Amino acid sequence: MKIYIVEWKDSASFSGWRDREEMKEKHVCSICSVGIILAERPAEIVLVSYLAGADVEGTMVIPKACITRIRQLKVGRTK
Repeated sequence: MKIYIVEWKDSASFSGWRDREEMKEKHVCSICSVGIILAERPAEIVLVSYLAGADVEGTMVIPKACITRIRQLKVGRTK
């Protein structure tokens, strides 16, 4: 089973009254998600956190346009 680290950008939202100049300096969020790529389509990937037989949990659909990097997690075995 392959586990991936997916780095991507998402919208940022700030509630409540804020200083206008402070808000001019805000940027989108940088997100790092870890999981199993369940499906890959031309415009998106489906990433899941948990697999249990035919069931999954923690499903996230990420648009490929938002993805900045995908790396396979390499895990070494201990003796």
